[in-house]
Amino acid sequence: MKRLFRVLLLLFLASACNHTDDIVPEVHQNFQNEQKETEEQKDQEEGNKEEEVFQHPTPTLGTGLRSVFIEYSGTISKDKWVQNGRIFIVDDSDSLHYYSDSLSIQGRGNSTWSYPKKPYKIKLKAKADLLGKGKSKRYVLLANWMDRTLLRNDVSFELARRTSLDWTPSGEFVELYFNGIHQGNYWLGEQIRVDENRVKADYLIEMDTYYDETYRFRTKFGFKPNTNDAGLPVGIKYPDDDDLTTEQFLEIKELVTDVENAIYKNGDYSSKIDLDSFLDWYLVHEVTYNLEPNHPKSCYFHFSKGVMKAGPVWDFDWYTFQPSTWGLGISKSIYFGQLFKDPDVISRLKEHWNAVKPEFETVDDYILEKADLLALSDAINSKKWPCTSYVNGDDTMSFDQAIARMREALKNRIIEVDKRIQAL
Repeated sequence: MKRLFRVLLLLFLASACNHTDDIVPEVHQNFQNEQKETEEQKDQEEGNKEEEVFQHPTPTLGTGLRSVFIEYSGTISKDKWVQNGRIFIVDDSDSLHYYSDSLSIQGRGNSTWSYPKKPYKIKLKAKADLLGKGKSKRYVLLANWMDRTLLRNDVSFELARRTSLDWTPSGEFVELYFNGIHQGNYWLGEQIRVDENRVKADYLIEMDTYYDETYRFRTKFGFKPNTNDAGLPVGIKYPDDDDLTTEQFLEIKELVTDVENAIYKNGDYSSKIDLDSFLDWYLVHEVTYNLEPNHPKSCYFHFSKGVMKAGPVWDFDWYTFQPSTWGLGISKSIYFGQLFKDPDVISRLKEHWNAVKPEFETVDDYILEKADLLALSDAINSKKWPCTSYVNGDDTMSFDQAIARMREALKNRIIEVDKRIQAL
């Protein structure tokens, strides 16, 4: 009852505030409310300013989340970086967490960029640890517009962290402001990058039917259930376009070809793939009922010392956490159909499932914790950005109803996956 009162109070305050009803303008004005720097501020190091209290241009909403204030000139698009921006990250207690006057921002996503509430990526001039996970220049701001729970990606990443996968993106929910205008609830997170604090790899590739990377190729083997044909679309994510050499491109292509020949021709793939990572990656997608590998879309793999590893996981907001799902959803996708013909692989799959199943079952506590954290923010966000995608089936539900549905979906899915894997 107390939480309901707080939610209703925040909705009243939000409706009275001009900022929360404004939509992102097409072209933003130049920086407003420029603040004068004291001599002490000028002496502080870029990206590491330490003040007890920072008087930011727009007050926080009291939702318990940090606020990210970004100021910039121009129009944000997917085509190019908007440079020379500023970013302030302020705790809900009004203490400054981070500041930089050298920010670049750009739109991101494929289908998600077409939604009313848009996702972004940001680039800092100097590496900074925004999330307590190590310093980096690159971060993302996920909108989660089509997700009534706001939690599909975040909970899926938590499931992945409970497996043996090398690295999974971390993040936190924030209130986002552009030039003083509140944009709603966003997930500030680590961008998938090859980095000493993120993916440790020689090469990073993505299998995705959008097939829009500058350097890409199609393979001979691998299976796409959605189109019922062979051959996978591969885009090179690392090295970056400007750094990739012809020799590296050819080496990546040869490494993928060697993996496919080992799986489909020779049957001896033990030295070519990290099977443990493949199985854990598979289980995270099965238990969330993420069917994207059937295209495939947003399927990342990386190479370390010539060995192909699955991951990191990414993109879990489309038709995941459904209450009634039957069977194994991606058991024929990519290379899994061929791998699962091997009795030894099935035996290893059962071992992995028996190990992670208890960990997956306790994620329910994580969902409850995050839902409690987000309740006040959702009251404002859902008013500003009502979801009309109707993909996930919870769009017209209240936040509490959607969370309850998600919990039930995960519980049912664990039971279903357990039954199916034990029967293999």
